Amino acid sequence: MNTSDENTMIIHDGQVTEKRLSDAFNGVSLDFNDGILQISVPENKVITKPFMLIFTGAGDAEIKVDLTISAHSVLNLSQMVVGDGNLKLETVVKLVGNGASSEVKTVALAGGSQKCKLATKIENLASHTTANIVNHGVVKDDAHLAFDGTGKIHKGMKGSDAQQETRLLNLSKTAEATANPFLLIDEGDITAGHAASIGRIDEEQIYYLMSRGMSKPEAEKLIVTGFLTPFVDSIDDEVLRERLLVSIERKLG
Repeated sequence: MNTSDENTMIIHDGQVTEKRLSDAFNGVSLDFNDGILQISVPENKVITKPFMLIFTGAGDAEIKVDLTISAHSVLNLSQMVVGDGNLKLETVVKLVGNGASSEVKTVALAGGSQKCKLATKIENLASHTTANIVNHGVVKDDAHLAFDGTGKIHKGMKGSDAQQETRLLNLSKTAEATANPFLLIDEGDITAGHAASIGRIDEEQIYYLMSRGMSKPEAEKLIVTGFLTPFVDSIDDEVLRERLLVSIERKLG
């Protein structure tokens, strides 16, 4: 177990290369086999630090994350894609007990001819459950980055909440960025919403930074780095944080 409260797993070319779990993970079932990561959180287990999944490497990979959360428990996922290979990532969260809660935050940077399809689905399968999907992505060169987000509140799951937000920056005319938000609601006594945006860097931001002495490429790089680094800044481990920042810098060129 990790002596800090940080929870991290690095998956390189589809294989786990590093894993650090805090004492807060005691009692949580976690297994990775044949590209499937299965996590089961027992009742009354509140894990305050997100479980960070970091995807690296140049090879193609297909990964499924299957997370089940029981009553009055909380586990949030933070997923970051900084590798160069094609990645298909499917994350499915089942909130199976009253009061269960989860946020899945996915951050991705795709470049070259890379293709990444990142799908997150959270199912509210009990009353008073809370689900939140947050996606931030940057795509450049000839890459294709797609975010699919699905929130499903089943019938009878009163007092539940399903929210999602996707923001994508497209840095190239030849890159392709897509956002597909879905809300499937079978109950009336709930709260739900979604938002999605795909755009380019704000020219006013670039102009402001250039007026402070930066070149246009430097300004663009700073803005994009700032768009992605909130995930990195949440990492306590200085060595890992620096490794991720170097990966981002490298991919931005």
